[in-house]
Amino acid sequence: MNLTHRIINNSSKFLINQVIKYSTYSKQDRGNESSYTKYLNEMDASMQQKVAATAAHILIEGNVADMGMGSGATSFALASLYPNLNIAGVDNNPVMVNRAKKTYVRKNLRFIESDIAKRCLPLNSQEAIINSSVLHHVTSFNNYDHNAAVRAIATQNSQLAEDGLLIVRDFLDPGKVPVWLDLPKGPVVEYFNRFTKEFRSLSDSPGCEYKELQAPKGFRRFELQKKHATEFVLRKDYVDSWDLEIQEEYTYATREKFEQTFESLGLRILASTPIYNPWIIANRFQDQFVLRDTKGKEVDFPATNYVIVGQKVPEGEGVRIEEQKKVKPLDYLSMKHYQIKDTGKVFDLVRRPGVTLDVLPYYQKKGQFYLLARRGYPRPIVGFNQEGTVSLDGSKPSVYLTEPLNMIQTDKPSAQNAEELLQEFGNVNIHKMHKGLRFFPSPGGIQEEVKSIYVEIDPTSVKTPLKDQSGFSTSGILRPIDAHQLLRAAQVGALPDIRLEMNTYHLFSKYQIDPGSWIGEKITLKDGPLPKFTSLQEVVNRQPRRCFQHTSERSYFLELKCSEFIEKDSKNNTVSKKALEFVIPSQLSCNTVTVAILRKHQGEVFIGVEDDNLPAAQCFNGQSNLPVTPAWRLPKEISGIKQYQKWISNQLFEDYGIRHRPFWELGGRYHPSPGVTPEIVTPLAVEVMEESSTQRNIDWVPLTEAIKYQNLILDGHLRIAVLRVAHGLGLLKKL
Repeated sequence: MNLTHRIINNSSKFLINQVIKYSTYSKQDRGNESSYTKYLNEMDASMQQKVAATAAHILIEGNVADMGMGSGATSFALASLYPNLNIAGVDNNPVMVNRAKKTYVRKNLRFIESDIAKRCLPLNSQEAIINSSVLHHVTSFNNYDHNAAVRAIATQNSQLAEDGLLIVRDFLDPGKVPVWLDLPKGPVVEYFNRFTKEFRSLSDSPGCEYKELQAPKGFRRFELQKKHATEFVLRKDYVDSWDLEIQEEYTYATREKFEQTFESLGLRILASTPIYNPWIIANRFQDQFVLRDTKGKEVDFPATNYVIVGQKVPEGEGVRIEEQKKVKPLDYLSMKHYQIKDTGKVFDLVRRPGVTLDVLPYYQKKGQFYLLARRGYPRPIVGFNQEGTVSLDGSKPSVYLTEPLNMIQTDKPSAQNAEELLQEFGNVNIHKMHKGLRFFPSPGGIQEEVKSIYVEIDPTSVKTPLKDQSGFSTSGILRPIDAHQLLRAAQVGALPDIRLEMNTYHLFSKYQIDPGSWIGEKITLKDGPLPKFTSLQEVVNRQPRRCFQHTSERSYFLELKCSEFIEKDSKNNTVSKKALEFVIPSQLSCNTVTVAILRKHQGEVFIGVEDDNLPAAQCFNGQSNLPVTPAWRLPKEISGIKQYQKWISNQLFEDYGIRHRPFWELGGRYHPSPGVTPEIVTPLAVEVMEESSTQRNIDWVPLTEAIKYQNLILDGHLRIAVLRVAHGLGLLKKL
């Protein structure tokens, strides 16, 4: 293809010729100035998501490289958010580099023309290296050599400082399993035919194999590898730049391949998460094609992106933790059984001893709000692979989490506990302390109470490795996190700890700080009839109930386990072992789905709250009443997004008589109690279309009131649902 045919003026022609002359990836050039601008605007639309998925893991000081920075917008965003970071945007396309230098100027920002697959920065110098949708260029324009990406990652790893982070955001190879792709008759089929002949057009044998099958009326059906179906649907809308996009192979590695590559290089995985961009799903996937397995069963849309974050660990530390074998119980956790007096229904309840105290040091500096948290704390239980449980979205839980400093409260006052804990990290100047939250993280089956205490301190750039707290080779690193970026990371699934999130919302409320923009799926409610509503105070203060009594019978819903977990380094050597007790469902999966049920009338939003009875509430409060959000444990046979949403729809109607409009994802998934259970929660929101009476009724509570009196909400699932819905609707900044 002659690129000069696409050039409008001489200056653009000169720049493009320079690309052709100096760039090993010249074939990916986007043509004239208007073509560049159009492409960059499309890329910049996802910039917030890119920053959110990465910034929660990055320290607030040091050197950060943004590899293949493209327009430079993400580099500029990071430099603006973190004035103490030195950001280097790197790209080997001189057009991009020159545009970025003219467009984005900050003292802590520079742009370098260099090949990201070669060493362009000093060894061991970078706190973080970010690759956003760029490594597939390295493979595509190096003869589709997938090992080129591996070599580039290895080269970049050598430029990371110890404990530095390597972050890749790119596309994901879903594998070569055959699928059926149903396409509506029309222009999209013409582009599919082109794709099957032109895919990887720079190779000696472009295209891919497929066969056409009998299809439903109005459709054409094609059988091909899932990898190739994914490649097509991800690019089918790029008709204006088809000739350029068809050169590239987006999906060069599976999730397993990414993880193996990182671990073999001594990178501890902090996140490994497929991303499903709601806008792309709604505007480019939904109602535009159907994917099925070869038995005709509809399967999920492919992930639109993927993020993996790896931490460069010191020699001798572990990069992964695996369950090795079942061992004798430690008698740390205990199970009791409670029976409803009226019906005889039995509940299992697992008790974690003591009260968990989260200690949240915080400070404000130059208009930014920071929390001190520990990054990379080992929580092997969340990685436990229960037989029959499958990941709903294809992600693999990281066993190294970012979470609050915490401890089991002793007989000393909580303020004294917090002060003594902080003294372990040196001279921390405390200004004041005040009480934070009190809640039950998973009251349906776990007797656990979490409290928090907020500690205002002097600004600090501490980066302190924590010692001998976890029983493994690491106990994480204490470091500051920008609180706004923390919230955004939770919205895109990059921060699965909800305790940091809930405490951030609470602190923002105390200081009347705007939580910033919501970058999760947009919630748009339609006006409907006024529901019969009540106040949150009335629900909380209803006549106390004591529905439970002790029993020796079991429901066999929950099961206590004890396993030995083995930590391995990059060479597969064992570096530590530890036995841990935990709880799993006996018959169901470790997947839980919560649903925020919503209605709107004349601008007022109402959220559905169930006035439930739970034995954990009776243990802590003396009464069994507890307002909760509807939640269900999923059967083991439920897998995939479409399948679990269909199942939840049936349960909403069966249990509450509710028919609804399509679901919204309510931010990212989370672990409610990672020290006790591998349970992982997927939060959804839904708008009611019709409601009929059932035995399990809900109370409609004004959302603004639920926010105002959020301290009355003790169910952790309900609290996070209320906060995320209110944030998504822009209501938090109005209170």
